[in-house]
Amino acid sequence: MTWLGEPVIDEKLVFCIPADNTEAWVLAAHDIQTAYHDPPDKPLECVNKPDMIISNQRYKNPRRLLKRKDGKPKKTRRDYQQLIPVVLDNWEDVKRICKQAAQFEQDLKAKVGGIE
Repeated sequence: MTWLGEPVIDEKLVFCIPADNTEAWVLAAHDIQTAYHDPPDKPLECVNKPDMIISNQRYKNPRRLLKRKDGKPKKTRRDYQQLIPVVLDNWEDVKRICKQAAQFEQDLKAKVGGIE
C-alpha cells in the first residue's frame, strides 16, 4: 500500500474501493458549486459518465481533473493520489451531494462496528 504515500501501521485496516461512484465523488469534492449538483431529482451519482466531465478540456472549474488518451479518460495512480485527498478533506460535502457516499459510510461503519 505504498501508493498511499504513508506506511500502514494499523492491523485492523479496512480497505474499500467504491468503484461505481468514484468520479462522481471526485467531481463533488473538487467542484462543490457545479451545476451538476443542482437537480434534486437527478443525483450527481446518476450523471452519465462523470469521468468524461472531469476530463473534458472545457471543464475548468477549478481545472480539468483528468487527461484523456484516445478520447477516454486516462486514470493514473498519480492522478488519484492527488484527487482522493480532496475527497477526504471535503467528505461532508461529498456525502451531502452524493447520497451513495453517505450510504457507503453508514454501511461501512455498521460492518466494522461504528469506527470514527
